[in-house]
Amino acid sequence: MVWPSPDWCCVLPCRFLTYCYLLAFNAGLLLAPVVLCYDWQVGSIPLVESVWDVRNIAALLLGVVMVCLCLHCLQSLQGVLEREVIVGVLFLVFPFIPASNLFFRVGFVVAERILYMPSMGFCILVVHGLNRLCALVGRWGAAALTVSVLLLLLLFSWKTVQQNQIWLSREALFRSGIQTLPHNAKVHYNYANFLKDQGRSHAAIHHYQTALRLYPRHASAMNNLGTLTRHLEEAERYYRRALEINPQHNRALFNLGNLLKSKGKEEEAERLLRDSILYGSHFADAYSSLASLFAEQKRFAEANEIYLQGIENCPDSSDLHNNYGVFLVDTGESDRAAVHYQNAVRLKPTHYVAMVNLGRLLRSSTDNKQAEAWYKRALQVVRKVEILTPLGALYYNTGRYEEALQIYREAASLKPDSADILLALAQVLAMAGRTKEAEEITFGILSKNASCIECHRLLSAIYSKRGSHNEALDALEKALLHLSPTDVGVLAELHFSKGNQLREMNLLEQAFERRYLSDSQRGVSAQLPVRFPEGRGSADTCQIPRGACQRRYLSDSQRGVAAQIPVRFPEGRGSADTCQIPRGAWQRRYLSDSQRGVSAQIPVRFPEGRGSAATCQIPRGACQRRYLSDSQRGVAAQLPVRFPEGRGSAATCQIPRGAWQRSYLSDSQRGVAAQIPVRFPEGRSLNATSICKGVFWLLRSQGNYSLARLYYQKALQLTPGSKLLKENLAKLDRLEKRHNESGG
Repeated sequence: MVWPSPDWCCVLPCRFLTYCYLLAFNAGLLLAPVVLCYDWQVGSIPLVESVWDVRNIAALLLGVVMVCLCLHCLQSLQGVLEREVIVGVLFLVFPFIPASNLFFRVGFVVAERILYMPSMGFCILVVHGLNRLCALVGRWGAAALTVSVLLLLLLFSWKTVQQNQIWLSREALFRSGIQTLPHNAKVHYNYANFLKDQGRSHAAIHHYQTALRLYPRHASAMNNLGTLTRHLEEAERYYRRALEINPQHNRALFNLGNLLKSKGKEEEAERLLRDSILYGSHFADAYSSLASLFAEQKRFAEANEIYLQGIENCPDSSDLHNNYGVFLVDTGESDRAAVHYQNAVRLKPTHYVAMVNLGRLLRSSTDNKQAEAWYKRALQVVRKVEILTPLGALYYNTGRYEEALQIYREAASLKPDSADILLALAQVLAMAGRTKEAEEITFGILSKNASCIECHRLLSAIYSKRGSHNEALDALEKALLHLSPTDVGVLAELHFSKGNQLREMNLLEQAFERRYLSDSQRGVSAQLPVRFPEGRGSADTCQIPRGACQRRYLSDSQRGVAAQIPVRFPEGRGSADTCQIPRGAWQRRYLSDSQRGVSAQIPVRFPEGRGSAATCQIPRGACQRRYLSDSQRGVAAQLPVRFPEGRGSAATCQIPRGAWQRSYLSDSQRGVAAQIPVRFPEGRSLNATSICKGVFWLLRSQGNYSLARLYYQKALQLTPGSKLLKENLAKLDRLEKRHNESGG
């Protein structure tokens, strides 16, 4: 037997043979719908590339059957009883012609849905054929034929029920495609997309790779595989291969542009993102990404233009409105940002990200009530950590600790491994007074991350609140010595906290050392170590020359005496009766002043029963002189005044010191008790001369004239040409002489 040559076999086009087989394949689905699939594209049916392919027999049989039907119809045109055959053939053939590739190519290989209308003609022909068979085979043959048809109907009914189960969910549908047509690249691609949306990345990568193995030119599969790849170089390679296959693939352009933007290749990234918009003008993500690139480059006008262009072309994109709102907040246009956040929620009522952003915006404008309402509305959509944490912070900052506890506990249950959430929960517990539970949570965080500086600081605060200063100091030591933080601000705060603990333990020399270290880290000119009653204020608000503070504390540490003078705190940060200074230096002056009946008063608290809690008096003249010198130095001192019987305001007054000199004398005649702390203005530099002068005035007010003269002379050595210093030194001699004559 002689086989035809291969060249002769190629005379009949492959496309014609394949199209003929597809007609027979559709007829087979009508006869026996055993293999069913939701998508028959991309390799579902292999091409018929040769006339010797056995599938050509099915096409020939279909042709013979159709020719016979047509001849039968022509013969029965005159007979009324045979017209159902013509009706059946018409219903079978004409609805199928648009999908037959006869007049034009269609965009699918096989589609089960297009057989719905032809199936009616097929049913007519089947019923007509069964009637003819029953008439030919006799009574028993007809009975057997009827039973067979009923069994076939039951079988098809069972198949229908099974097929309905497949269409109950996307996952079941896509998985059935894998099981039915494992060689179909499209079903692998669809199932991979589903797995990607579900976060099952490893399985998605497997099916994307399978789709590419079956159909290597699948650009979308190449692009999506790049989005799941962790290695940037490999992802870039996938994106570029996708663009080689389809240079106008707007999502591959978008993804590659974002990747290059993250790598700092901003020029190429801009070009790719512009192309992505060009080939997909309704792709909202491309507008957002390009505008974000311009915003990072400080090209705010161009970024604003891109956002507006995107909103015009994609008016239904809620994400674009939300992103534009974020941009407006960053550029200081909060009012316009609120409008776009609301538009995002209007377009997509479940857009919880826009709700949270709107809540944050309202929170920044102190509209806590509306911010809380938007946070709660977002929680009605979904209860996620990203929503719970800002709501918990709102409750915490407004003092609603019990509600904050509920929110942070729920957040911790959703994300139990988050150290930030657990630390926030511990902080709320500590503020609510549940220090034991806060301590347990903090230790749990430290067991997993021993380098958590905030954990040690929280433990220090808990121990300090309990009065366990040794344990608090130990926690700070661990943060300072073992963890060695490199952040200068953190170092300053840790030294500051350690100084407070040492002062509480009456280790004043070490406390001053720690405070000095803290000041040098922060660049603060001078600070007075203070101690506040629980919850009353902050320990960093009273400023005097550091040198004076050092000397006063060294001498007082020997006596262990503590007194209090009123100070002025920034708004809301503390009380004006809590700053500790040594009382011993004032003791003698109080006795002499009480004999003179001077009206100026400083409230004093004596530790451990060492004195009376009555108000002690300071000499009027000393304060007067201090104010005169302050006005000459340009120091803005502050005078809090207490007016008896509603005669004035208790607020701290800050006016030029010279004006207060006369007012002060008149106050003494009216019996008004004034209180005098001095604070150097913010930003005033304290050089060596001014520090010596400050120490001089402080020691002089305490009656230690000999030590004051020593520092004053040192100031003169630094600035020998100062006439003011020489005049004030002469005044010092007169003051000391007057003091000695009065017996003070």
